[in-house]
Amino acid sequence: MTFSRKVFFAVLVTTLVVGSAIILTTFRYVREQTSETFVSRYTVFSKVLGDTLTRLDLQTESLMLNAAQVVSGLDAEKGLLSTEELKDIRSQLNVTHIFVVDSAGNFIRSTNEDPSLIPNAYSFCPAYENMIVGDVKTDSTPIIHPQPEPKPYKFLFVPNRSRTRLLEVGVRIDFIAKTLTEALGSDPNVLSMAVYDPNGTSFGSFTAKEYKFIEKKISIPEVLPAVVDDGNTFRVYTKVTSSHPKCCQCDISGTSKNGEYYYVLESVVSKHELSALMAKTKTIFITLGLAIILLSAFFGKFLVGKLVRNIELAAEKIRAIRRGDDVEGRLNIKGNDEVAFLTKEFDGLLDELNESQKKVVESEKVEAKVQLAREVGHNIRSPIIAIEMMLPTMFGLPKQAKNVLKNAVQEIKSLSEKLSETNKEFVLDMKGQQAENNLVLLPVLVDEVVQQKKIEYSGNLDLAIEFKNKCKISEGFVTIAPSELKSVISNLINNAVEAYGSSGGVISVEVESSNSSCLVTISDSGMGIPKEYIGRLGKEKITFKGGSGRGLGLPHAVDFVEENSGKLVIKSEIGVGTKVTITLPRFKEDESNLENINYESLI
Repeated sequence: MTFSRKVFFAVLVTTLVVGSAIILTTFRYVREQTSETFVSRYTVFSKVLGDTLTRLDLQTESLMLNAAQVVSGLDAEKGLLSTEELKDIRSQLNVTHIFVVDSAGNFIRSTNEDPSLIPNAYSFCPAYENMIVGDVKTDSTPIIHPQPEPKPYKFLFVPNRSRTRLLEVGVRIDFIAKTLTEALGSDPNVLSMAVYDPNGTSFGSFTAKEYKFIEKKISIPEVLPAVVDDGNTFRVYTKVTSSHPKCCQCDISGTSKNGEYYYVLESVVSKHELSALMAKTKTIFITLGLAIILLSAFFGKFLVGKLVRNIELAAEKIRAIRRGDDVEGRLNIKGNDEVAFLTKEFDGLLDELNESQKKVVESEKVEAKVQLAREVGHNIRSPIIAIEMMLPTMFGLPKQAKNVLKNAVQEIKSLSEKLSETNKEFVLDMKGQQAENNLVLLPVLVDEVVQQKKIEYSGNLDLAIEFKNKCKISEGFVTIAPSELKSVISNLINNAVEAYGSSGGVISVEVESSNSSCLVTISDSGMGIPKEYIGRLGKEKITFKGGSGRGLGLPHAVDFVEENSGKLVIKSEIGVGTKVTITLPRFKEDESNLENINYESLI
């Protein structure tokens, strides 16, 4: 995946996650607020309606007092009224019940039922007797369930003027029905209402069309107001203050709660409007979420363009520099952002790399010159020593010629030492000059080197250099630079001699052939080479000659042999000796013409 796509998806995902989190949080908050507002609306609605019922309760009680005083006036005028007279008065005063109670608390008149069936009035509340024996002018109840009347009523007592009897007026709960049905009709979300006493006994259920009394008892929430989620509806419970929070009859009947008598208004509210509002809110937020996705994609693309523009420009210029293999090229991107800063640093790095490359090239040139000079000095040392040792044996040479030759040898030795230690200007042009390859008969070439070495080390009587040829003439030809190969073999023999130190020993040099190769093996029984150095020989400059060695011989030998498609292998063991094998490819062209070559004549 490209960097631009990574940035795009990073921005897109981040924006989507953050945007989605914000939208979800906001959506939940809006849902909660909408639901709370909806519930609060109907909690307030129920509270207002409850306050209206309280006022209506008090107003009804005033009307009942007026009606009772009318009955009291007629009682004073006519004496104890008959049941028929009371029924007429009931109709005229628009009340549902009129009762007459004697001084002992017994019901003696009733417009609705047999008074003998009604319990003693003082059993409902002993304080009612104070209207006979005391100076209490009136006493009344809130809406209650009287015995034996099954429906809820409100009652009011007054004494007659002579305080010999009690006159009671009753009104059924129908007086609040109109108020509740009108309230229901004003708001279609309110499906029904019901009024309960503190213990949860129903006073009746109200809808927009009717009032229905159903004998039932429910569990009222402990804390009011309260809202109960009932699936498709809310049930809002509101405490309504009664006309008589302290009610003697209520306390005795056990309908008071904690010494207080009140009403509980239940409003059943439909969630239809709330659900529609929630669905609309959900649609709005889904639309907003889709808009966030589009904006995230647009913003991501815009930001990627801004961020990646310089990066892509830098990448293209870097590719151009790489294709041209030109460290002189520069990005030269202007700007104040991090990418511009990075490209400036990259340009600075290229400047340093360019300078370093120039220094490396110069250093390699110098190193090559020094290396070449050292190799030349190293390679010419052996033949010069051989010539120097042969000078005393040249008896037929005039003394003056010997002196000239001796001085020349000393001069060449001096030049060799200088070439091995430093880099002189006269060797600069020698780099790159490679010796010309020729067809060489390997046994003859190796024998020449061995004979030269015998003369060189003839002063060491304990040292023997043996040469063995196991190669046919037709199988001993190789194509190689003769002088370089002689130098390599000479150096390897020198190493074998040095392996014995001052004690001396036998050095074996063998030439043999195989199907496709010619092999030169140089072996000794000297001190051997430590195992940890074997793998590094020929790859690193390693010497066991102390300060007199440079470690150049073996690396040069390995490079030369491998350049001619050959291989140089070293095997050694401490205390046993060392064996070096050079393997070179045979020259096979026209081998039949080589059978008649006289090997002895080539030595």
